[in-house]
Amino acid sequence: MTSDDELLAIQANIERTRFNLESVRIRDDVNGIWYSRSPSAKDFDTVVTAMKTAEWAAKDLGIQTPEVKWFLESDSELFEPSLVQRFGKAFHRGPGLVGAVDVGNVIWLHAGLTPRQAVDVAAHECKHLASGGDEDAAFDYGKLAQLRLWGPLEAVGGSAAVWLTQGREVIREKTSGF
Repeated sequence: MTSDDELLAIQANIERTRFNLESVRIRDDVNGIWYSRSPSAKDFDTVVTAMKTAEWAAKDLGIQTPEVKWFLESDSELFEPSLVQRFGKAFHRGPGLVGAVDVGNVIWLHAGLTPRQAVDVAAHECKHLASGGDEDAAFDYGKLAQLRLWGPLEAVGGSAAVWLTQGREVIREKTSGF
């Protein structure tokens, strides 16, 4: 049985946690930046890898394959001001964001990701779609997917290498008559 002192300590921890979470929310509201939709990632290999990773992770997790959308910081040097006018500002979050989930089975990925990073982030966001906000589980799933689909360190192997090769062959076939 739990003593009164233990219950008070638990209650104090809960209150501290609530305060810390509220502080983070307020900080993000104040210090956050606007992100805008980008039509694609900056690199074709990143697009192919992210889409295929989303398909793979959805199948692995037993969910519907999500739509993959891309974003950049609205004030990024990579971002064309005309795109803000065309797409508008998508969302306001803390700086340094590389991925997010949205209603309607959508994952958002930063347009500046490398293909290897896209494997990690796409799998991570799919895990959020499957099981909610458990950041530790999503982090682990993204890293394990990256190892499984890409290989250790900077090696290009496994399924990711096949996807990139197939994507490049499709582009070569479609553009060979030009």
